[in-house]
Amino acid sequence: MIDPYSILGISRDASDEEVKKAYRKMSRKYHPDANIDNPNKEQAEEKFKQVQQAYEQIMKEREQGIDYGNYGSNNYGGFGGFSGQADSGYQDEESMRRQAAANYIQSGHYREAMNVLQSLSQRNGQWYYLSSMANMGLGNNVNALNDIKQAIRLEPDNVQYRYFVKTKGMLPDDLCHELGISQEDLMMYYTEESVYNMPLTEKAKAALLARKDLVVSIENTPDDDAGGLYPVNKLTGWTVDNYGPVWIPKKGATIDLTLDNLPIYERPIKNYEGNSLEVKDGKIYINGQETTKYTFKMDYYWMMGDNRHNSADSRFWGFVPEDHIVGKPIFIWLSLDQDRGWFDGKVRWNRLFKFVDSIK
Repeated sequence: MIDPYSILGISRDASDEEVKKAYRKMSRKYHPDANIDNPNKEQAEEKFKQVQQAYEQIMKEREQGIDYGNYGSNNYGGFGGFSGQADSGYQDEESMRRQAAANYIQSGHYREAMNVLQSLSQRNGQWYYLSSMANMGLGNNVNALNDIKQAIRLEPDNVQYRYFVKTKGMLPDDLCHELGISQEDLMMYYTEESVYNMPLTEKAKAALLARKDLVVSIENTPDDDAGGLYPVNKLTGWTVDNYGPVWIPKKGATIDLTLDNLPIYERPIKNYEGNSLEVKDGKIYINGQETTKYTFKMDYYWMMGDNRHNSADSRFWGFVPEDHIVGKPIFIWLSLDQDRGWFDGKVRWNRLFKFVDSIK
């Protein structure tokens, strides 16, 4: 017999707020991330699970107006608090349970996470994201993909573009955190002009424009080459927004080589396929032989970041040979804010719903 109140270290007449406060304190103490170097981390993880189950049992009893008094089992079902949010983030019971499911997922208890999620009536983008993670952990890949697609449909507006943001001073940290603006995003700040060069979503842009006490204006950045697009040894006139056209090499394909297109293809020919290449008297030599053609030995890929105004990708370093590919992305399981702690918004929910549906 395990009394859930004794697990949380509170009396049976504790208020709901006292229950939640005790629950959060215990969740932090025994959370797997807080016990990585603990020699008794397995016991801590088991205690963490008991805390989640105890809290669920107490809240279920209170919701249903039931007091069982004696407890013949410690199988409470299970859900708990989510360590990626500060206390102020717990606005209602539904959000607490969603965050609880995230706790279970993070500690590898996928079945318990699904049990929690199935008990919720509000199914927003966050719910479907968590369901996709739990399903993937359980090996239900089809359900996981369907869930993440639904999460994307519910949270579509996360694209960022780069802007010049003229301010009346440095932006406060709490506002930046609220709008999903990282310390990295804020690095390009021109002190004398009080201007940021930064990426923003439409939502963040609108929110900043509404802060007349902080923001003077927001303008699009110039359409430029960002200081060094591929190929660096050829003046193309291409920009980060209007790049190319460029032909991507493939295995067995032959290209006509000219002095004009050689800067684009010399890196694959030399660095990735191991040939010597030089130009003498206006003529191209590969492995000492004059030539005007080349047949590629490998397939190549053009890698694009999911945020074109804040990505270092093939626009800057060119083609990627097939033997450099280590995997295919499906969707982002987790995105962490390096500027925040686990209990202060480290999980960036607004960056999680990214699904690469063109890769099969």
